[in-house]
Amino acid sequence: MARVRIRARLTTHPRRAAHADRALLAAPPGPGNLLDDFTPPSLPVPHLHVDTTHGYRPPLADIAAFATGPGS
Repeated sequence: MARVRIRARLTTHPRRAAHADRALLAAPPGPGNLLDDFTPPSLPVPHLHVDTTHGYRPPLADIAAFATGPGS
């Protein structure tokens, strides 16, 4: 998914300088490649997985409720 989004970003915004998109795509796949080695942080706190592939899942209202709920 990351590679697809990076390619789309390069196509849409080819001069975008805040990301090393070309270097990320050019790096050989496997160990040491940031796109292949991503490990989500693991912290002893409440967390919420949000899928943004097609909008927001869970819905944005649920995300806001999680962020502002008890313990936030």
